[in-house]
Amino acid sequence: MLFYKKDTILNGEKTFVVDVSYKEDENTNTPDQWTYFFNAKTFLVVAAKVFHPPTISFIKNTKFNTKTPFVFNSERVSIFINKDGTEDFVRAAYFYSNFKVVFKK
Repeated sequence: MLFYKKDTILNGEKTFVVDVSYKEDENTNTPDQWTYFFNAKTFLVVAAKVFHPPTISFIKNTKFNTKTPFVFNSERVSIFINKDGTEDFVRAAYFYSNFKVVFKK
């Protein structure tokens, strides 16, 4: 299921917000619930929030790779969120590289 929510300000920038519910995970029997934050000017996904019961993570995309025809996340950080919405602690940092795009004929 996909739902467009109201726009919000994130890090001083207007973002479009979309909620997505994915089918139940075969290991947990619970659906994944994601919220994506798209920068209103660039349309890049600048952040996401994911609810994997019982935890909530907020994922900030901090750098992008623009060396291919597609824009990929090159750095992101995942932060556990408390029930009141405040940040708890950094869960992980991710660094992506060696992007390659191959077009099939």
